[in-house]
Amino acid sequence: MGSLLPTSLLKIIFLADYRNNILLSKSTWFITSGDNHMTKKTHQSSIHIPCTYGIPVKDMKMWLERLLQVNNRRPICAITAWTYWDIEYQQEEINELAKNGFLPSAIFSENIIWDEQNRWPTGFCVKSTWLQSFEHDCVFHTKNTSYLLVGAGKRRSISPYEFNAIHF
Repeated sequence: MGSLLPTSLLKIIFLADYRNNILLSKSTWFITSGDNHMTKKTHQSSIHIPCTYGIPVKDMKMWLERLLQVNNRRPICAITAWTYWDIEYQQEEINELAKNGFLPSAIFSENIIWDEQNRWPTGFCVKSTWLQSFEHDCVFHTKNTSYLLVGAGKRRSISPYEFNAIHF
């Protein structure tokens, strides 16, 4: 009788279960060579939690004018439909991030309103790198960009696996 242990990994399929814009669970299917045996690993995810960060849309112009006057600043990117991610690293990984001036958080946005350097077109998605500082409950600073959080958003915890799996 043949072994059910995989001899090599051919494909990974990532499936997510969303209901009412809430990620309930995610599954990763591993298809192995030879016997086409499939194994499944299901990860439970925290729900999206509304949060009070962000500014009203009507205040965006005022905030952009203020931020553009700051000396020695990063380029600004105004975003909406955003999610503040708390990345669930192990403590030793968090310590390593901190040594390099980062915190275990990132921003994801489904809609770029304006990017000062035109790196991304209006309406596109963006995933930030790690957080360096967060101020005024609306400005998320990374190494290369300051994101202005416009409108209502969400906050949720994600695994490092999820964070690393999202690419544009």
